[in-house]
Amino acid sequence: MANVPWIIENGGDKYAEMGYNRSRGTKVLSLNSLFERPGLYEVEFGIPLREVVYEIGGGLKGGRRLKGVIVGGPLSPVIRPEELDVRLGVEELRAIGASLGHGNVIAFSDDTPIVDLLHEIVHFAAFESCGKCFPCRLGTSELDRLFEEASRRGYLTKAEAEEALRTAETMMAASLCSHGVGTGEAVAVTLKKYWDEVVR
Repeated sequence: MANVPWIIENGGDKYAEMGYNRSRGTKVLSLNSLFERPGLYEVEFGIPLREVVYEIGGGLKGGRRLKGVIVGGPLSPVIRPEELDVRLGVEELRAIGASLGHGNVIAFSDDTPIVDLLHEIVHFAAFESCGKCFPCRLGTSELDRLFEEASRRGYLTKAEAEEALRTAETMMAASLCSHGVGTGEAVAVTLKKYWDEVVR
């Protein structure tokens, strides 16, 4: 809605000149408090995520090392540091298993245990599930149980990790809305990316 006055004044074609590939125009990003320069920034689609993290956001406070970022809210999969050259765009993020969502950029440092991060994600998802469809209602509850135990222990066993993946994939395939699908994607993609850390 914030772009509408500009588009009315300058025209849709002029707005469409900005952006990249099929993602046209601009996007407002919200950088969280771990950044050296947190805040709201309007950027053009197509900007490399590395530029967002290090040039706009200034990297992490205190020179801490980046372990990953989540773009698009808590139900979006984690993007690893080596994937930061991806351009900001719907299709480009989807190609690496991530999503754009509402543009919230959540950074976390290398002292963050991924198993704890996943527990926070699924605990939130279980609390927010409306309960209408059983893949989401039962899936988020089961994932919350698995990751609560894993968080206390510090890791998932291989059997637990495989169960978590099966549950997440079922949620992705059968949930009625994006809440269940997004939770499943966040767990499946992030778990696969950080398997060596999370699974023992």
